[in-house]
Amino acid sequence: MSTAQSVERAIQLAQEAVKSDEAGDLDEAIRLYMQSVELIKHGLQDKTVDNAVLLKYKDLYCDRIAELRHSLEITVVESAPTQAPTTGGTASGAGAAVAESTTAFVFDDDAEAIKAARPPAPCPTGAEEWRRPFWLMGILRTSMLQGGYMSSDARVFVPRRVWVQKGGKLAARDAKLECAQCLVVELQKVRTVFDFRQVPLVSKELERLGETMDTLQTSLARVLSFVPDLRSSTASTGGVSISMLTQGFKGLAKTLDKTAARLGAMPSKASNPSEYVRALVSVFEHAAFLEPWLEHYVKLVPEQPHVLEKLHRCAAFLYEVVCAFVIQDLDALIQRHMRKALAGFVKGAEKGD
Repeated sequence: MSTAQSVERAIQLAQEAVKSDEAGDLDEAIRLYMQSVELIKHGLQDKTVDNAVLLKYKDLYCDRIAELRHSLEITVVESAPTQAPTTGGTASGAGAAVAESTTAFVFDDDAEAIKAARPPAPCPTGAEEWRRPFWLMGILRTSMLQGGYMSSDARVFVPRRVWVQKGGKLAARDAKLECAQCLVVELQKVRTVFDFRQVPLVSKELERLGETMDTLQTSLARVLSFVPDLRSSTASTGGVSISMLTQGFKGLAKTLDKTAARLGAMPSKASNPSEYVRALVSVFEHAAFLEPWLEHYVKLVPEQPHVLEKLHRCAAFLYEVVCAFVIQDLDALIQRHMRKALAGFVKGAEKGD
């Protein structure tokens, strides 16, 4: 089998593996990923082409194999009997996982948090609609820090524990965490370097911030289908330099990249949900300064349309990208929280019988 044939077959197997992965058939996904890796290794033996891209995807698939094997191990532990073991050993690692999985859902009292919480103001509309991203970020931040209402009618209260529950699966979590951390750094630079009333400096810094946001949005659009894609139809996907392969591998490299993008969007368990939540809170806090800046240029300096345009671009990114993926996360976490609540309720009812 030639190098090109090996790589082409490896891509087919990887695509099948992703489908099995998405369907939850972990054993089959592992088997297919392993076959793909072996074929890529065969392709790596060809020294006549630059194999950097193939090596990257070999490592990517190997990492996914390790993650899936770890998930299978956790599943086996969680389904194990709950009786105390008859042999010696300490209750750590697997034992701790058993203890966590067999603990009944605790309906802890949120009465005090609800009593202290205040519903947010109505969503800004009309001439104030530009405030909407900051209004939503404030609601999400409050909920993450202490629990809070999601709407002004006080119908939905989301406690903090929903955000920091362990084991919740979030799509492309690592990519979103990296985005949040990058945003905090860039927002800090813009906020602390100069006076927002210095128009030339404001315009220059906002231009740089907007370029960073465009880069982040393009990256996230690869793994999150609801994120608007800024790339033109002729742009290279995923930032992978296809020129790293020879001319004959261009089509294969594009297919590899699409498969890797789907792989990156796979929901993964958050080992440390508090770290992710802290990063999001930090983004909301560091982005808050853009609201008074917008207010200043909307009401006081309307003759600076170029600055307004850049400020609106930043607000749009926060709303259409950051708030959008946080809301998606919240939806997934609430669903998991309710499943645990139902399981705990049913288990408690069975014990009562």
